[in-house]
Amino acid sequence: MRIFALILVLLAPLALSEEKKSGPTTTTAPAAPPNFVVIVGEGCGWSGTSVAMDGDHPEACAHETLTPNLKKLQEQGMRASTFYASSPRCTPSRASLFTGVSPAVLKMTYVNEGGSNRRGESEATLNTRLLPPHPSMELPAEAKTVAQWLKPAGYRSAHFGKWHVGRTTPTRLGFDADDGANTNQGPDRNAQPNPEEGISITDRGIAFIEAQVKEKKPFYLHLSHYGGGTEEEVTPDSMKVVQALGGREGGREGRGKELALKGVVADVDRQIGRLMAKLEELGIAENTYVMFTTDHGTQGHNSNPPLSGGKGSLLEGGVRVPFLVRGPGIKAGSQTDVRGISWDLVPTVLELAGVKREGKDMIEGGSLVRVWRGEEGASVQRPNAAIVMHFPHYDLDNGGPMTSVYSGSYKLLRRYETGQDSLYDLDKDLREGNDLAAKEPERTKELAGIMEAYLKAVGAQMPTKNEAFDPAKAAPEARRGGRRGQKQE
Repeated sequence: MRIFALILVLLAPLALSEEKKSGPTTTTAPAAPPNFVVIVGEGCGWSGTSVAMDGDHPEACAHETLTPNLKKLQEQGMRASTFYASSPRCTPSRASLFTGVSPAVLKMTYVNEGGSNRRGESEATLNTRLLPPHPSMELPAEAKTVAQWLKPAGYRSAHFGKWHVGRTTPTRLGFDADDGANTNQGPDRNAQPNPEEGISITDRGIAFIEAQVKEKKPFYLHLSHYGGGTEEEVTPDSMKVVQALGGREGGREGRGKELALKGVVADVDRQIGRLMAKLEELGIAENTYVMFTTDHGTQGHNSNPPLSGGKGSLLEGGVRVPFLVRGPGIKAGSQTDVRGISWDLVPTVLELAGVKREGKDMIEGGSLVRVWRGEEGASVQRPNAAIVMHFPHYDLDNGGPMTSVYSGSYKLLRRYETGQDSLYDLDKDLREGNDLAAKEPERTKELAGIMEAYLKAVGAQMPTKNEAFDPAKAAPEARRGGRRGQKQE
């Protein structure tokens, strides 16, 4: 693991401190090994549930009737105002959730093969200024999954639902139970797996929990839901809920596709309610951490208000996502403003489970335990003080390949097509409308240096100049992220 030692050497002189805030101290976790349930929604943005993730922006949420069970989860636990998916696309985001490693290190930065967003399209026909790199489609063997980490500690682990990080099944990567290496189509390769699969993966999860309780085994359960965009993918009960919202909220919410997207979120919420009720019934709720997050923002530049951007973009709307957690030692109704990211969850789970990490490993995340417990001045200790997100791809009119770096309240965004670096103070400018790069050149230079050192240290795959680019020709559909009508991943 020499590369990670190199990262520390290169970035240590450049590290900037994060601004940290946390709530009051709470009780410590029980001695018995805790259980973990991680629920991942598909493409539901920061403001896409009934929970305002930031109490300072109460308007940034859906109507309270859309996700009442997530509201209950928030009332019983903690919401995170600044939690991020590691990518604006599902495959790299999910890979980080399973491993605690960034997409740049895993070389898993996109969802399709090759140098374009369309399977089988050659680079010669990709008329863009830059050529995206060829990302890996499988988790590297040296990257341990959370299930592999937990197994020696006596945990049983299961994954049900959307896998989408390669063709290797979860059971070959440490999980004890799964329903396949599923993509968007589910285990039966159905183009529209919902609403049946949303119910089915919860059924499987509940059966798994019951089996572990019977055997008195601690467990880790990962439930990953599928997306959808038609009314056929929503239960009738949820469609009634969102149809009422369409009339009440008006605008885009009243249209078919937008109603269906909300309906899928409502269905996921219903399944979360079933699962939480089962934990109560089995008497294990107080010793079980339940987490909810999503893999990226909602598609559409204005679909994640008040944030700009959406799925496919490193603007806040593409990567800032919901995060809720309840469990031992977490104060009910609390909020944290400490920045977290999906690759923090693996080291957090390992610490709570009492798993010792000895020597060097690939994990880039830091534990959130002290943040969750509300310790005064709690912070996240990662190998790198600043967070770097790397997305070297064209996607959904995102403006081309880009990289971002976060430190404190500041974010630097580099757009490779133009070579432009933009600087934003997110505490004052959530919409990223006020570029401070010209006003603060020293800070811009410092953050750019951190970003460049990290990318070099990890050998990140970079876009390259397209010598065949013809500006007189319109960019192909790859720039928009796939064929027209193609279900997005």
